[in-house]
Amino acid sequence: FQEDHLRILRAIRFESQLGFNLDSATESACKEMSSLTSKLSKERIQDELLKMLLGPKPIQVIERLYEFGLLKQL
Repeated sequence: FQEDHLRILRAIRFESQLGFNLDSATESACKEMSSLTSKLSKERIQDELLKMLLGPKPIQVIERLYEFGLLKQL
């Protein structure tokens, strides 16, 4: 996640789109490094959020964004 901060958002998107649960280590890393997303461009964040919210489980996405502390960052 330190190399590509967008991977944090992609993890949430893939989890909701593909129907799997993140393992505990990945989930912990996402939570710990959520502040890194503040360094992303607005356009990259917007693109990823659109993909997430237009996917099959937008409620799950919002819940995970909240759990990971990303709603404050975004």
